[in-house]
Amino acid sequence: MGWDRSVRCAFRRPGVGRALDVERLPLRLGPLNVAVVIRVSLLTTGTELLMGDVRDAHLSFIAQQILPLGLRINEQRTIPDGSAIEDALKELFPRSDILFVTGGLGPTTDDVTREVVSDLLGLKLIHDETMMANIRARLKERGIPFTDRIGRQAQVPNGATVLANQNGTAPGFYLKPNVNP
Repeated sequence: MGWDRSVRCAFRRPGVGRALDVERLPLRLGPLNVAVVIRVSLLTTGTELLMGDVRDAHLSFIAQQILPLGLRINEQRTIPDGSAIEDALKELFPRSDILFVTGGLGPTTDDVTREVVSDLLGLKLIHDETMMANIRARLKERGIPFTDRIGRQAQVPNGATVLANQNGTAPGFYLKPNVNP
């Protein structure tokens, strides 16, 4: 299966007089080169979201950002930190062409997203020295002492593109499809 943005077509839904224009939708070629719409999922992690301590703005923000690209979120889940992350990822990986995961990258012991993703995809966690320098600089600016738990935020899955965090210490990361050949 591969991406093909050159697919241009329109389908007529049975019993409907006008064509359903899918020219603007991002498509991928499925089996037998049939164009199918890209499946996008959002997994938000954080016990604080489920307890109502923090308002979840991820769905609204991400949906607004991807809509101009012709993408829409087909499924969204909010789960607590910890072991629920692994269960949700196991279910969503095979059902999603694009999977956004928010949360679980911080310094606390229940922030396990990076470890779970690495384990499920068979990727080693590697130390990103640039991110470590950024984390140390941010902590110094704020007068916060460095700890090993904070330092684990500089660990990223091998093959990931690091997404710097301008507002905190935990960087995000992006993994291309089929990152582990």
